[in-house]
Amino acid sequence: VGALARQNIVKFAEDTLQISESHTSYLLAIIAIGMGIGALLAGTLSRGKVELGLVPIGALGMTFFSVLLALPENIHRATTIPVFRAISIPLTGGDNGLAVRLAEATSGHYLVVLVFSLGLGCFAGVYGIPLAAAIQKRAPKKLRGGVIAAVNMLTWVGIAFSSIVFLLLEILGLSTYSVFGFMAVSALAIGLILCILKPSMTLRMIWWILASTIFKLRVANRHNIPEEGSALLIGNHESFVDAMVLQAAIDREIYFVVGSKLLDTPWLRWCARAMYIIPVNERDEEAINKTAVLIREKIAQGHLVCVNRSKKFTHDGCTLPWYQDYKLITGNSQVPVIPVVTNRLWNLFYIFHEGHVQWRFPNKFPIPIYVRCGETVAENTTAYHVRNAVQELDMENYSERDYRYSVLQYGFVSVARRFLWRISIADVMTGKLNFFKTLVGTIVLARKFKPILGKTPMVAILMPPTIGGALANLAVQLMGRVPVNLNYTASNEIIA
Repeated sequence: VGALARQNIVKFAEDTLQISESHTSYLLAIIAIGMGIGALLAGTLSRGKVELGLVPIGALGMTFFSVLLALPENIHRATTIPVFRAISIPLTGGDNGLAVRLAEATSGHYLVVLVFSLGLGCFAGVYGIPLAAAIQKRAPKKLRGGVIAAVNMLTWVGIAFSSIVFLLLEILGLSTYSVFGFMAVSALAIGLILCILKPSMTLRMIWWILASTIFKLRVANRHNIPEEGSALLIGNHESFVDAMVLQAAIDREIYFVVGSKLLDTPWLRWCARAMYIIPVNERDEEAINKTAVLIREKIAQGHLVCVNRSKKFTHDGCTLPWYQDYKLITGNSQVPVIPVVTNRLWNLFYIFHEGHVQWRFPNKFPIPIYVRCGETVAENTTAYHVRNAVQELDMENYSERDYRYSVLQYGFVSVARRFLWRISIADVMTGKLNFFKTLVGTIVLARKFKPILGKTPMVAILMPPTIGGALANLAVQLMGRVPVNLNYTASNEIIA
């Protein structure tokens, strides 16, 4: 497509724009500059990994700017610059036919074409760089030189083939505008074929767009995931949504072991087809044992496999056999076991209610999502200590989170005002309180406490962890005091 663009632009400049060779060279140069800018953008937008999600975006961008170039001249003529051509005109009133060289400004759309050509080059760079990087990174070490040589050879074959295509289009009598349209169709078709052959590329594109708009994905210690070879990842993901975030954060494909009930939801079924999924019938112990064999096969083939740290997929399902010992799925091979965690999606963006996912509207954008990859745990580490490592990693993620409110009570009041009728707190004895009742109760308690407490800065609270205890803590903090919670089950000596 790039070679076809270069050939067509030369003819387009001569026949349609009727500009000089120097102006034609500017057009060719601006495409090359655009490709350089696009390459730099691709490196920046990839965010530290090989991001194949940029490939469909690059194809769409090439299609868009090819369509713009294919538009007729009268649509382009929003911005024009004068292009000068020398002509001879005899002087009026002169007998000797003396001629002078005058400059005639021919109205065109050269500047508009320059801008569109720059955009075409930019998206060509965004398209090409992730593909080239993926080929270099994923080709086996022993074959990497041969693979890169084959790619270069096929590139030149494509460039040579473009000359034949251009000749055929000329024979068919297509105008230069029509050739740009053919380029648009070609770029779109190539992008669609890539997305069909590799559906995960489409999903990565969607997640890249989401991570650039609604979400802000923060990934720590990605280098702990091996660039090649197998590994077992132990995650804390609550649902398939978290699993997709993990996949978006790591550029290698990951096989996720999930309950087969997940595939009952249509849109999740489509996402599962676009990812590498190992579904398990969570209620069939024999099926789970067969899955353990399949996991060992994937690990033996050099893939990444991720399992949840949970004991069961569902509360009424069978206990996962590898919960007691992860060697059941790693075998005797010394496969690295790596904890990975993700935070801030559950309860902020979605919750489970009566077995179904309910989406929530966040209180700010972009939503920060934290992904952290831990170090490989020592060999022969027990399953309990592996899960403990996941929990410690989760704590590290928690400690680095950004918070909107500097103190707890300000956050409570702000959230209570926004979600008055949402459930706030609950206990077995009292039941549930929504934010409205909690806020009113807190203010009433604070007014009752004020004459009793005087100006003391520290207030001891001797109450069980119930609704009453929560209201007392909030009331004391709203007064600007520091609550000190004492253990109501301790002895008098310890409390003193």
